[in-house]
Amino acid sequence: MPYKDPQKAKEYKKQYYSENKDKIILAGRKRYKDKKTEILSKQKDYYLEHRKLTGEGKGHGKGKKFEKGLIPWNKGKKGLQVAWNKGKSAFWAIGNTYNNGRIPWNKGKKSLLNKEDHWNWKGGINPINDTIRKSWNYKLWRKSCLERDNFTCQKTGQRGGELVVHHINNFAEFPELRFAIDNGITLSEKSHKEFHKIYGIKNNTLEQLQEYLNNI
Repeated sequence: MPYKDPQKAKEYKKQYYSENKDKIILAGRKRYKDKKTEILSKQKDYYLEHRKLTGEGKGHGKGKKFEKGLIPWNKGKKGLQVAWNKGKSAFWAIGNTYNNGRIPWNKGKKSLLNKEDHWNWKGGINPINDTIRKSWNYKLWRKSCLERDNFTCQKTGQRGGELVVHHINNFAEFPELRFAIDNGITLSEKSHKEFHKIYGIKNNTLEQLQEYLNNI
């Protein structure tokens, strides 16, 4: 580099590249091609040495050279050979035993996690509330409330993030108002948990919400 000054060196380098662009590119391609050829040559030499030491890729039997004088296992046999286990059931099939006739320790025993014995068993009936909350009408109601409130928490003014649409009049006690847009209000997840911590999760009303929103 003819210049010690960084700015002049940068300008010189830029000018040199613009004048010799094609030469620089061709030189780079040649270096890449030579390097690639060198790597492939080393890989080939390694592979040939490996084959020479192990005998892989020659003859029969696990890639090794077949020794002279050995008789092939299928010599004198014609056609397709029948598998040794044809017609036999797997050891895990129903009614079979395993490990020299030993019976599994849990055969015939009732599982501890079977239906009513499971800790989360609820009688086999999906609560109707869960079904409603996963329905298309509920999703449409929630989306409409969020858009009306501009995706903003009506308590803190937080816009976006983790938002919840709260039923002003309780979800369970007022089934006719479940999908009424006027019965929903946007709250942040934190504000929603705080509201229910103060007023509980049952019999929530408009008066409770107004009191909560007015408290600073």
